[in-house]
Amino acid sequence: MKQTAYKKLLESVVSKQDSRPILKCIHYYNGNAYATDSHQLVKINYDKDNKDNKDNYLINTETGLPDYGKFPSVDNLFPTNNQIITTAVIDYSGVASLLVYLKANKKEVLQLKVSDGKITINSKSNMVTTVELKEFTGEDLTITINALYLYNIFNAIASLGKQYSLKDDIKINFLGKNYPVYIQYPTIKFLATPMRTY
Repeated sequence: MKQTAYKKLLESVVSKQDSRPILKCIHYYNGNAYATDSHQLVKINYDKDNKDNKDNYLINTETGLPDYGKFPSVDNLFPTNNQIITTAVIDYSGVASLLVYLKANKKEVLQLKVSDGKITINSKSNMVTTVELKEFTGEDLTITINALYLYNIFNAIASLGKQYSLKDDIKINFLGKNYPVYIQYPTIKFLATPMRTY
């Protein structure tokens, strides 16, 4: 596993609450690592070239020790292609400026408006940024989301680019305004739940 960036992402996504202790764990299973706090979910394929990887264990991120509870089954939460109504593709070159914005606003709730080949992001404090899209397919839509979730994934993507020259396109998939945002990077799948608006 590309330890620094991947592990930091996993640890940023695990639950910080005591109500469900199992969600403080990272689940290593068949060459993948999973973490969730029930609002964000990440799956990292850290051993994609080894088809014989039969790992199946939990590590508690607070203690660093193995945990023997039952991690929830989460693979079925990642959407299929026919559930996706909009796909926005960002070139890696746009990550740095987006990350600066997300870092400055990571305690905010953001509104993302996807239309006309771009994503316009507006914070509650009225800081606005625009991300030009490399590709755009599907419907225009607007969602509201916790900035910290987006910061977590884009911070990891930026780190992978710096440390390992992994500078692939980022695919952001939308299923509807009240459904999770699904972000794909070559070895990462990430889901983030939006704030519900009516």
